[in-house]
Amino acid sequence: MACNECYIRIPTWNELFEHLRDTHNVELDEAYTRVIPYKLTNDHKCALCDMNFSHFHFLDAHMNAHYNNYVCADCGDTFITECRLKKHVLIHSNERFPCQECGKVFTLNKYRTKHVNFVHKTGKHFKCLYCDCKYSTELERHMHVVKEHKEKVKTITCEICGLTFTWRAYYLAHVRKKHSTDKKFKCEYCLRQFVSRHDLKMHIMRHKGQKTVECSHCDKKFVTKAELRSHAKTHNKLTTVLETPASLVVICPAPKS
Repeated sequence: MACNECYIRIPTWNELFEHLRDTHNVELDEAYTRVIPYKLTNDHKCALCDMNFSHFHFLDAHMNAHYNNYVCADCGDTFITECRLKKHVLIHSNERFPCQECGKVFTLNKYRTKHVNFVHKTGKHFKCLYCDCKYSTELERHMHVVKEHKEKVKTITCEICGLTFTWRAYYLAHVRKKHSTDKKFKCEYCLRQFVSRHDLKMHIMRHKGQKTVECSHCDKKFVTKAELRSHAKTHNKLTTVLETPASLVVICPAPKS
């Protein structure tokens, strides 16, 4: 199994819970930590009704439907344990916890606390699991693990196009951008639709001819950083050519007839 936050392989449930608590500051309640050890022998298939699921979490949530030990009074959903019912009831609560720094709103106070600790407090909170290196952001740590401990990283493959990713966040962004049919943002110039406001903004800049990303090696400007990175490769090639020692060429006179 692997952590859904950083996609690092972890061998057992207990180690996964400890990893989430110590590394990502995620405290799991009894609804999740009091799990009887078991082994999945047939992918993610329910042993009671033979339904198949694409992910363990979907199967885990589905199992509540087979037990009516605890019933939500608001919506009628059933749960295996009282802990799971209490966790579920929170979605019906109107109480919210806004961040005093940026205004972002959370459904639970512990989520707000985690956000404040890792977003608004300075310092290197993200320690590598395999060495003593520490980083300011989760992304920096992930890039370190990919480079220095790549054998520990589990890749995730897009089932639609086959592209592979080393981080779940990248994979989810890819699916949303490339394969999502939920395109809410429409261009007023050509009526093309996009899945995110950022993609629409980049597209409109092309219509307006706005080029705000400037190359540090020359005076050329581009709409996106991706275009700049592609352009920068031409400078790298030129540098390689200029740095390559010239060969000594001896021109011999033509033989006399």
